[in-house]
Parts: sequence; C-alpha cells; structure tokens
Amino acid sequence: MIKDIDDYIEGLEVRPKFILNINELRNLKNQCEECIKNISKYKEEELLKIYYLNGLIYRSLEKGEEAINCFEKVAVIAKTINDEIWQARAYSSISLVYSKKNDIHNSKKYFDKAFNLIKFKYTLEETLIIHIQNILKNKYEDFDRDLFRKEMDRMRDFLNENIKKEYGYLFIILGSRYTEIFDDYREAMKCFLKALKIGEKYELVEVKCIVLYYISTSYYDGLHKSKEAIRYLEPLVYNIEYKNIMNINLRSSSTMTLIECYLDTENFDNIDRLFKDVMENIDNLSEFIKNSMDAMIFYLRSRISFTRDKNYEVALEEAWKAEKLYLANEKTFAFTHFDYNIRTLIGDIYFKLEEYKKGIDVYRDTIEISKIWGSLFELNLYEKLAESYEAIGDYNKSLEYYKKYDELFSNEARYQDVEYMHKVFEKDSKEEKIKELYDINGMMKKEIYIDGLTKIYNRTYLNNLLEKHSGRHYVSIMMMDIDYFKKYNDNYGHIMGDKVLESVARTIKKCCNLDEDKIIRYGGEEFLIISYNEDSNYLKEVKRRIESEIYNLNIEHRFSLVSDRISISMGDTKGIINSKDDYINMINIADEELYKAKRKRLE
Repeated sequence: MIKDIDDYIEGLEVRPKFILNINELRNLKNQCEECIKNISKYKEEELLKIYYLNGLIYRSLEKGEEAINCFEKVAVIAKTINDEIWQARAYSSISLVYSKKNDIHNSKKYFDKAFNLIKFKYTLEETLIIHIQNILKNKYEDFDRDLFRKEMDRMRDFLNENIKKEYGYLFIILGSRYTEIFDDYREAMKCFLKALKIGEKYELVEVKCIVLYYISTSYYDGLHKSKEAIRYLEPLVYNIEYKNIMNINLRSSSTMTLIECYLDTENFDNIDRLFKDVMENIDNLSEFIKNSMDAMIFYLRSRISFTRDKNYEVALEEAWKAEKLYLANEKTFAFTHFDYNIRTLIGDIYFKLEEYKKGIDVYRDTIEISKIWGSLFELNLYEKLAESYEAIGDYNKSLEYYKKYDELFSNEARYQDVEYMHKVFEKDSKEEKIKELYDINGMMKKEIYIDGLTKIYNRTYLNNLLEKHSGRHYVSIMMMDIDYFKKYNDNYGHIMGDKVLESVARTIKKCCNLDEDKIIRYGGEEFLIISYNEDSNYLKEVKRRIESEIYNLNIEHRFSLVSDRISISMGDTKGIINSKDDYINMINIADEELYKAKRKRLE
C-alpha cells in the first residue's frame, strides 16, 4: 500500500495546480500502477483508494479520459462494498473532469448521481469534499448564481464553526470563488485570512504561500492597491521558504506582478534584478505560460521605459510589440487583464507625448474591454478620457466623462466603498496576526514588546524584564550577531537585508524552547537569548542547532570575510542572577565573548 495515501488524496483534491510537483505526481502514478499490477494483494477498501489517487493524478496531469476510467472503477468498488460516500465522491470527481472538458451534459449527470446518493442521508462534514468539488466545477460552467451563493455561504459558515488543519485549502478555494465569481473581495479576504491563520497555527508553509499570492492579487486586481499588494508579494518573491515551494510559473507570475507594483509606486531599486530573474527562467516555464511571456516581457519593458526612464518613444514601440504578440495568442493568453493593461498603457504614452487625440481613441476603444473586468477598470478610463479632453480644451466632453465617472461611482455602492473595504481588510489582517497574549512575570503582554520586523521580543521587553526581576535564578545568556551584515545591506539592498533578519529570527526561535527561552532583538543585527533552562549542556546544544540551521538557510553573502553565505557569531555566559545589575553584567560578558569569537574567526 502507498504510504500516506490519505494525505496524498486530500492534497490532490484541493491543492491548486500551480503548487503541484509534476515529478512527484509521475512518481506517485508509477506507484499506483505498480499496486494495480498486484491487485490480488489488496482489500477492496485499499484498492478503491489506489484507483482514486491514480484518478486524481491523471486529472492533475490533464489526462481526462484516464482519470474518468479510474474514478469509474472506484464507483464500482464502492457500490460493491456498499460505501455510498466513496461512490458519490467518485461521481463528483468524474463530473469535475467533464466540467473542465466543457461537457456540461455529463458534468450535470454525474453530479446528480453523486447528490442523489448523499442527500438527506449524511452530514455535511461527511460529504464536505463532494460539496467542495461542486464549488470547484462551477468555475467552468453556467449556474444559478443565487443558489450557488447560498451554497458558498453555507460552506463558509460550516468551516468557520469547525476550524481544522485540513481546512486551509478549503478556505482558499472559497476565497478565490468569492473574487472570481462574485467580485466580493471583502468576503474573499475573510476566507484568505482564515486560511492564513490555519497556515501559521499549524506551520503549513504551502498554505501560507498560496494565501499570500491570493491576498496580493486581491489587493492588486480587486482594489488597485499596489502598495498593499507589495507587502504580500515581497515574501513570496524574496523568501527562500516560499521560493522552494512555488513552481516556476507561480514564481514568475508573482515576480512580474511585483515589478508592476514597484512601477506603480515608483520604487525602482530592485526592478532590474527582478526583471533579470524573469528572463532567466523563461525556458523553464510551462508551454501555456511561455506562449504568453514574450508579450508580457515587452509590456514590462514598455512600462519601465515609460515610468522610470521617461523614454516615451521607446515605451510606445515596445507596447506596440506587446500588443501584436498578445493578439497573435489572444485565445490562449495566460495573463488576465492584459488586453486592458496594454491598451491603457498605449493611451497613457500618447498622453505623455501630447498626442491627446490618439490617446482618446485608444481609451474609448478600451471601454468595452474594461466592462468585462469590472467597474474600477471602467472608472479609470472615464477619468483618463476626462483629463485628455480637458488637455485639448474640449471642456464639454471632459465634463461628460467626469459625469460618467461620478454616475458609475455613485451607482456602484461596492466600489464607492473601496477605501472602507481596504481599511476592513487591513484591520482584519492585523487582528489575525497580532500575538494574543504574552506572559512576562504575570503581566499580560501587548504588542509594544514585539519587534515589528522579526516578530520576536524587543528592547522594551528586555527593559521591562529587568525592571520586574525578583528572586534568585540560574540563567544562560547568549549574544549573537550576523557577520558583516552592513556589507550585505550595502550590496544586496535593505529589502533583502530585512528578509535575512526575518529568516534568522525565525530560525533562532525554531531552535529554542519558547517556554524557557526569551529571544530578543537586541540591536540592528544583534540577537539575545536569555534561557532559564538549568541543564548545563542546554546552551551548547542550542548554539550547535542555531549555527547549523542558519548555515542550512544557504543565503548567499559574497561580501562576507568569513563565509560564502549568511553566518552568525556567538558569545555566551551562565550563572546565578539576583538583581537587574547581575543581568546587565552577564549581558556585557556575553557581548565581550561575542567579539572575541568574531576576532578569532578572522585570525
């Protein structure tokens, strides 16, 4: 039997395709087929799961007929052993395959079979995955929006009442459907934040990665808030833990969106390096993405020339090339909004070149496209047209489009509420992330004791700890800092430097016992551990783990004089403390030991 088969099934049913490892899928497929060759070895319940997993693999690999064949076998076995839930599960999976193939007749037929087996007989918890697959398939076909909204809300309410580790992906599915189908970014954000909370609570890096992607695209596409999108895109693009999880398609897409956000906010420091990363990975992209990348590359070049370099003639030439390539691949183009984005960019370039009438023609031709993507896009065009007509002195037309803008804005209450929505999202996001309670000698801790960047204790916490000290305690104290961190900041940039600080702090926390150890950001790149563990060998083991784990982060540092990667130096001491002054003296001793260690490494 395949090890962890239930986990594989659970993951493949709900994980987005862009996070799947194709090589791992093929290896799993080989294992399934090897099991099927030895069919007599397995009980019917085991064989049912093997066929179901194989069907999910084929579905993920876009092999629809093979997937249906496996699911049909599952249904037959399930009927034989009188397991109606597995039978319905197989039928719902078949329906989803047909839905993706745009075969609506068979999609409906098999979902009717599934629901006829389970309705009135089983609880929602027992049949949850079948209902979720119904939500998944409605991305591909027409449906009754009111009934579907009620089903979505019912799923959301159920998940909210029954928070579990495995519900992270389900909240992501609901959130993505609220945006894609109902344009409801407020409800979507609530779902994404629930998923993020589950990811953080259970340390599910993959869930956190996907949530960051969806939150960033909600801000960028839904609310047109580039600055806020950057906060969620930067960890995806810069943090090693996420880069190792995302497939190359998602990494490239996240990087390109981050470039656009940087251009929107005129933050040009890292654009060239990010653009180089995109270019270097083009050959590794899937065919579907690769066919659209040439147009996207010219589009980004045009935006860089337009926004940063102020070279409008070059920007226009590159924008024309991007549009031509887009039109050649329009039916299979991979990136949303591109038809609107490229046309609007061309209009903006004409405006800067003071060729206002050409810009007006482009903007007007783009209005119908904007209506496809939503009112915020349409509003943006009306404002641009009003400004363009004003620039040529046609004040009647300018007023006409300002009125269109006001009328649309007034009629669309949800867009009138954009700033409020943004504030609600920010409030919810912060509330989800704030540490609930911290105990400091009987006091309830507040966020004033937490360093904003690294999320560990700060100097305010240390000062409070020393002031509140009482009694006699055995303590171990370790002082450490990142080697040649200033050189890292100077050469890699402060954004990357901040990411290093976050990674190092997270690694130190992982290596310590948080019930006994207080981890403090002592200075810029200095960290302090105060441990109350009385085992004389404990500090030595913590030092060994920290050195090893930070080395294994494998963060390149070509400008360090002691290592080819980010490294850390440490000094420590231990003893009995009776007062605040004892603490201070021991911290100073640990600091001296740290600098002895640094000098010794240079000898």
